[in-house]
Amino acid sequence: MSLKKISRGLILLAFMTFLFYLGLILVNWINQSTTLNLSDVIVNGNRLLETDEVLSLISVKQEQNITNIDLLEIQKSIESHHYIEMAFVSRKFPSTLQINIVEREPVALISGSELFAVDQNGILLPRTKPQALSGLPVITGIEGFKEIPGTKIDSDRIVEAIGLFNIIRTVDKKLYQNLSEIRFNSRKGFLAYFNDARFPAYFGFENFYENTQKLQAFFQRIHEEDRYNKLKYIDLRFHEQVVAKFK
Repeated sequence: MSLKKISRGLILLAFMTFLFYLGLILVNWINQSTTLNLSDVIVNGNRLLETDEVLSLISVKQEQNITNIDLLEIQKSIESHHYIEMAFVSRKFPSTLQINIVEREPVALISGSELFAVDQNGILLPRTKPQALSGLPVITGIEGFKEIPGTKIDSDRIVEAIGLFNIIRTVDKKLYQNLSEIRFNSRKGFLAYFNDARFPAYFGFENFYENTQKLQAFFQRIHEEDRYNKLKYIDLRFHEQVVAKFK
């Protein structure tokens, strides 16, 4: 082996040794330095949950070195809450822990042994922060579902009702905001009731998207004719037509 190659090898070895000891010094500084001690935890994305409620789900100590915090463990702890769909936890150097959450969005309330909330994916949720859930429509007329918060509802009829809510919200957000109740009737299917009226709209058992579009167009015409307050019921179950009865 030439002297030149030996010299290069020794230089490389010396450089690697320098990097190794530099790494040890850096690790030791990180472990000993108070600069990286936890001083603040920031929570973003919570609307239904209070920040203190989110923080109660995790176990971190003030002045704990943030490099020693298990981010995955914190994420799992936060996602164990019924109202949290996803959580993203990161370090914000030098001394902050940042938590970004995505909450489940309730689309309706459902009457069982008590009043629950339910999201667009059919996940049953306990009621929380009543002011945030006020104004949500209620699903009635369906019994026998398992009341286990945090799990998907096992009732096909409730899933269909949620599907109807989602369709109405997609087609016409104002129409969805005016909904007060979706009631299931074993003979007539799903009936919709509205906050500003007492009449039902019969959606039946199927064709919810088509029926919602028909209802939207019908309401627009009836409002223009100033006959909305004279309605007794609307039947959307007939193909390409709306049957309505007035007072």
